[in-house]
Amino acid sequence: MEKILVVGEKEQIEGILPGIFSSNTFDVIFTESGEEALAIIQKDKFNVILLGLELSSFVNNGAALCTEIKRISPTAKIYAVTVNEFVSPYGRIFKFTPDSFLDAGFIDFFDRPVTNGQILEKVSTR
Repeated sequence: MEKILVVGEKEQIEGILPGIFSSNTFDVIFTESGEEALAIIQKDKFNVILLGLELSSFVNNGAALCTEIKRISPTAKIYAVTVNEFVSPYGRIFKFTPDSFLDAGFIDFFDRPVTNGQILEKVSTR
């Protein structure tokens, strides 16, 4: 069974991934906190991690969290779930390009809104 960790703020998770893995053979864990995600990854191995980049709880972005996850679990397939641009709670504008995702350690990314089919296709083929 494929183990998947989904990390993102509750509003993002509910809006992006409603029931996506319920009818499939995935063991899915959800968390809203980057710090909690790191603790979970240190205790358990995940094949796939879907990571929201707009995390306000981890250095104001998920790219830093991705880098830390890769240090702990270098074989994890980490996908960014994001919009092309967002404003942090501190007013900083983040713009994402494919190169910036790869530089941070992501294997690929999903622009929101994303469909269940798009996520399942990528997760199942990698």
